[in-house]
Amino acid sequence: MTGKEQKVYSGYDAYAAKTRAVAEARVEHLAFDVPELMHNLNLLINETEETIRQNDRQMRFLRDQTTALENDLVQIQSALWKECQEQKRVEELSDLLERFSTKSEEGNVTLNECRELFQKMQTEYFEEYRLFRLEEIAVASVLPLIQHYFLTWNAFDDEQMNYGIALMSEWKRILEIEQHSIFNVTRSLENLSPFERLLWDGWMPVMRKTALRWNPRDDPQSMLHVVEKWLPLLPLWMRENLLEQIIIPRIAAEVDEWNPLTDHIPIHTWLHPWLDVMGDRLQPIFSPIRQKLAKALKEWNPTDRSALSMLRPWKGCFASATMSAFLAMNITPKLEKALQEMVYDPTKNHRYDEFYAVLDWIELIGAEGIAAVLVRSFFPKWYETLCIWLESPRVVPQEVVMWYNQWKTRFPVEISSLVIIQEQLKRALIAMKNAQQGVHLTKEIQPPLPPPEPASGMYNPAPPRIQPPPPHLSFKDLVELRAREAGILYVPQLNKFREGKRVYWFGNVSIYIDRNVIFGFNVETQQWSPIGLDHLLSIC
Repeated sequence: MTGKEQKVYSGYDAYAAKTRAVAEARVEHLAFDVPELMHNLNLLINETEETIRQNDRQMRFLRDQTTALENDLVQIQSALWKECQEQKRVEELSDLLERFSTKSEEGNVTLNECRELFQKMQTEYFEEYRLFRLEEIAVASVLPLIQHYFLTWNAFDDEQMNYGIALMSEWKRILEIEQHSIFNVTRSLENLSPFERLLWDGWMPVMRKTALRWNPRDDPQSMLHVVEKWLPLLPLWMRENLLEQIIIPRIAAEVDEWNPLTDHIPIHTWLHPWLDVMGDRLQPIFSPIRQKLAKALKEWNPTDRSALSMLRPWKGCFASATMSAFLAMNITPKLEKALQEMVYDPTKNHRYDEFYAVLDWIELIGAEGIAAVLVRSFFPKWYETLCIWLESPRVVPQEVVMWYNQWKTRFPVEISSLVIIQEQLKRALIAMKNAQQGVHLTKEIQPPLPPPEPASGMYNPAPPRIQPPPPHLSFKDLVELRAREAGILYVPQLNKFREGKRVYWFGNVSIYIDRNVIFGFNVETQQWSPIGLDHLLSIC
């Protein structure tokens, strides 16, 4: 413990040697003791050490930099190699296209060679094919060949029914590599894809020429087969163009020439096959058809079954409300007139053709609609005939009962099961019972319509006088009576109800009656609202 540091000596000799060395150093230090020199030496030592450390850091930095540069060199060499390869591929592709262009200018290129070229570019030069949009080449090179290919196509030839479909399907697969968005349904003619351009300029002109020589009436199936085969291949916007701009105008032109009275080919035989393909696109054509049918029915006799066969195919084509209105305006009045003019005397008429003709219309008008016709136009005269017979002095009750039972069996089940029909039949039974008991029968014949009153002045005409209804009539009977007096059509609409109440046609207005209040449908506001009977009569 005699020095600055703690030490353990093995013996006295070691301690004596240490003491002697320290003493000699102390003597030497005392002999050469220059503080300034020692300071400078220490500075030199420190600077040298710092220089060594800096050199070491710089060496490590240079070593790392060398490693990074070597990596950059490897990457640059790799990129250079790739660029050389790409340049080589582009040069090969350029040579390939140059040879194809030269051959194309000479007119020696076929569609198979074009297909092989595009397939080779897609398999061997796919990146370049997409980068340079090489599918655009098809417009210049393939389009003329497609146009020439379809020049010999006869779309209506059974042997050429599939002509060109496989070819265009192959080109669609080649040119439309990427899937287009489903929302891209509209196209500008200046911005068509290559495949769309092939169809629009190569195939569509032939379809237009084919449509010009196509007669929808005489040959509906040929064009339909062509359209059905090609529609899956066409883009959506081109389908719409084909159907609305090419097919429908030809059908519309033939409909304009159609005359239901003289044309021996029923229109539904050549128009209805297009329903699945056209859908609602045919709705504008249905309007002139209904007008022509209505005109043809003006002189129609209900005993002529041809009208039923003519209208039956249109039941599922026209909208339900449209069909009901058409029948109410053109068929129902004639059925009622036929029943009113029918001879009910069993001694003069055993056929009752008018009655059976009315029943035939159940499939279109419906059981409830026919029942309403019978209640208005059949049962009043039928009941009157029954009452006259019962009051005859030579009446045979058994014959009356037989006559009643015969009429009862003439009603089909869907008619006889209705309450309003059962009430009429029950009324006849009551009359028969009263006749047996000697009670006077009331025929209750409908009074004739009053003649129109003359106008009292040119500018201030007097309002028409309307016969007041009998006091025992219900509000619904009052509405029906006022409609009859005004000569306005009042019939129930087929299978249409509002809040549990049946909807009627009052002229051209849809109405229903709830708690003695008339509710009319406003076409402009698309809402039901209460309406007065007088106002309803004025607008009809």
